[in-house]
Amino acid sequence: METEMPRLNWVGKENPKNVAPVSTQTVIATKGPESAAQSTTLYHGENLGILAHLVTRFSGQFNLIYIDPPFDSKENYHRKTRLRGVISGTPAISNPVQYVDRWAPGQYLQFLYERLTMLNQLLHERGSILIHCDRHREHHIRCVADEVFGPTHFRGAIAWCYGGGGAAKRQYAAKHDVILWYSKSNEWTFNRQFRPYSEGTRQRGLTQVKGSSYSLNENGAMLNDWWADKPVQKILSPTARENLKYPTQKPLGLLERLIRGHSNPGDLVLDAFCGSGTTLEAARTLDRSVIGIDQNECAITTSLKRILRAQKKTKNGYGPIKPVSVKLQATSKSSLMMLPSSDVIAVEWGSALNIKDFFPTDIVKRCESSKVKFEDWRQLVDYILIDPNYDGDRFVPTLADIPERNALVAGTYEIPITSKAVMIWLIDVDGHAWRTVVLPESKQHSTAK
Repeated sequence: METEMPRLNWVGKENPKNVAPVSTQTVIATKGPESAAQSTTLYHGENLGILAHLVTRFSGQFNLIYIDPPFDSKENYHRKTRLRGVISGTPAISNPVQYVDRWAPGQYLQFLYERLTMLNQLLHERGSILIHCDRHREHHIRCVADEVFGPTHFRGAIAWCYGGGGAAKRQYAAKHDVILWYSKSNEWTFNRQFRPYSEGTRQRGLTQVKGSSYSLNENGAMLNDWWADKPVQKILSPTARENLKYPTQKPLGLLERLIRGHSNPGDLVLDAFCGSGTTLEAARTLDRSVIGIDQNECAITTSLKRILRAQKKTKNGYGPIKPVSVKLQATSKSSLMMLPSSDVIAVEWGSALNIKDFFPTDIVKRCESSKVKFEDWRQLVDYILIDPNYDGDRFVPTLADIPERNALVAGTYEIPITSKAVMIWLIDVDGHAWRTVVLPESKQHSTAK
């Protein structure tokens, strides 16, 4: 019986307590194209309370949960920040720590234990959870997951293999992660996937080995539980379009494969540690609804950018967002969209809306210390969102200026003459969001830093 199975113990272990639902964090919701059913919701904040909030609305409804939690790697992770519009090879400016992956004994396991317990409540009866980990804590995580989901619900482990990087001198180079797969019950969704046969197999066929009654499958070879093929290889090239310079970013091909294999179009997917938003983009592309959570502001702005870039493009650039709706919570402890008093966005509203200047003191100082020069404030900006009809409550931008790699934002925008208030979001190259409201009564507006 499962109740007789051994269980992992650690210093400070205690049964997860009732957690107060937290719904006051910043929420960003988008809807996909009219021809698709998918929607995307982003929560910015600590995920435990938000998961408790989701339990009140989506208990037992998520068909697939994927998490890429901290690995307890004992590392500090930085996001490489480079200015816009600079030539390839220009050095990155010094950047503060993005997040710290260092845990006290027992703290890490209690952290995961509490969240896995909550995620179990959210999982559909035919749903699966995929837990991304590596050699640091894989053995511990599996013990904890056995306790939460039941050892008989363990379906297997996928070895995600990758190359590149440095080579260890005193041990085998660690070149794979592990994705643990658990189902909620003895019934689960699984869609077979295939990979191309090797050249040798295509030339030889199967008849020489298995006899004349066998032939190659027209779909290719069925995937096994170790993945080392090109579509899921780790992003290593600094110039790759997909590489967003976000620490520990996973390739889109990996998440697309996982989502295809463990869910169906129209299903509901959750990523409680959404990071750079790879799960969100993959789910959106594959016609699933998805919810992402992260407490890192840069994760939210990076994920939002990916969602918007997934919008169908028009000849004139990005089409209207249908819609992006953001509820600003004045009491939120989140730093997202909180404008420090030491920085300035200067805006002039005449025949068009013209952003005249942006001077984020921290980035400018780091440029100086790193001896990286810039000539235009737009080099400090990643992208801009504008709501020309801001109602003072919800931010619903219909203009998204998201330039391609190394291009600059326009900075000047045509605004309807009927606009009464315009909300501007400016996301800098560090991934921080700045906001300001411009009123037509004032031809020139400046938001104090």
